Amino acid sequence: MLCNMANELSERGAQITVVCCDNENGLPFFPLSQKLNFINLNGSGRDLKVSISIKIQREFLRLIGLLDKYKMFICLNSHYKQILEELSNLINVEKPDIIITFDPNSIMVLKYLLKNNSPTIAMLHLDCKLFFNEKMDNILLNSFKNANCIQVLNKSNIEIVRRYCPYIDVRYIPNVVKMSLIKKNYDKCYNKIITVSRIEELGKRPHLLIKTFNKIYKEHYEWTLEVVRGLIQLLMKNIKLKF
Repeated sequence: MLCNMANELSERGAQITVVCCDNENGLPFFPLSQKLNFINLNGSGRDLKVSISIKIQREFLRLIGLLDKYKMFICLNSHYKQILEELSNLINVEKPDIIITFDPNSIMVLKYLLKNNSPTIAMLHLDCKLFFNEKMDNILLNSFKNANCIQVLNKSNIEIVRRYCPYIDVRYIPNVVKMSLIKKNYDKCYNKIITVSRIEELGKRPHLLIKTFNKIYKEHYEWTLEVVRGLIQLLMKNIKLKF
């Protein structure tokens, strides 16, 4: 998604800088246009060591069921001062007209840790109920409230976000799927659909595909559906899905 979006914006004349913090050197797996600038703040594979006290605190909170993953994320990232300084300096040098963040952690780094006031679009690529609910952390909520626009994937998520961020512009922009022309093979007597995803009710939600296929398969007997890793993950996570 990130690479496709960066490439398309670059083709439309925008000057794009893609910034990430990955332990591996080199370019992303998906192709990036040579017209844009790609920066990996941790491309050297620096060993970002966490103090023993933080590790003990994290595991203790995990054991007693009080681990707040967002507060712990902020605590851990505040120790990576060099990378945060590099990101801040990069923003000051580039002077972007707009910054697009791709996940909740990114918006927290930008708005809470760096206190950056650049115009920002916060993109959400999962169901908003995972973040915008009665248990939502104040750090995360305030970070979203400091964005100029929040982008969601479906229309139903607009009202959910507006309950928590009533003064922020919320836009619905679904993921773009490139369609390829498939020539029908008349020699084949069957066709197969394969889906590879996590089994979860508020994330990838492959159960919606299963429920839909269950309604039509008798009329389209030549089609089959395979869910890769589905059953194993269902048993591991003990998720109860009704079909």
